Amino acid sequence: LSLALESDKPWLWVIVAVCIGFALIATGSRANMMFGAIAGIAGFIYLLIKFKKNKAFMAFGYTCIAAAVVFAVLGVTLLKDSLFSWVFDRGFTSSGRVNLYEIALEMFAKYPILGTGLFAADPALGFNTCMYMYHSLFFQTLACGGMVGLAVIVYYYIGKFQIMCKNFTSFKYFGLLAVLAFEAYAMVDMVGLVASMVLIGLMPLIIMELEPPEQPKN
Repeated sequence: LSLALESDKPWLWVIVAVCIGFALIATGSRANMMFGAIAGIAGFIYLLIKFKKNKAFMAFGYTCIAAAVVFAVLGVTLLKDSLFSWVFDRGFTSSGRVNLYEIALEMFAKYPILGTGLFAADPALGFNTCMYMYHSLFFQTLACGGMVGLAVIVYYYIGKFQIMCKNFTSFKYFGLLAVLAFEAYAMVDMVGLVASMVLIGLMPLIIMELEPPEQPKN
């Protein structure tokens, strides 16, 4: 969506964003869909504000809103048991995550300073198989790193968001949305511990550091 700001065809980038949205739906990940939708809506509202004097884009924008409302209504009514049954059949439970979070808190209570370490014995099996996944970067850090690990993560986030909020620009707004969506998703899944995903999540931050300050328009 940020590319729409620099394009003479902003509507085209909105269509690209919608296609990416459908790709998120195809993953079947409820967290993907939820955080992606929140970021997408916030980004689209920003575009409507920026292009409020562009009548053609505003007409296109309102058409998109109407289409989204119709799609949402159809998705939860007529298409719920056919086209989107594979999404709704999974329900709205925690998929066992609450149990994992409880185990993480138990591990933190036993090893509050340094945690268990990433490759400690599996709490369920009693021996080491591989990294025990708590499906949350917060609970993973709490269990495996203890208070020291939590302090490191807090320091990391403070520095990260200081960079993102410094010399704030339109691009940084969209970068912030992308990073916040990624970090929110990391709180309920394991993307925060997958190297490739972490690198993708850091890309907006790297670009922000390299981006020159936005010049005021005459």
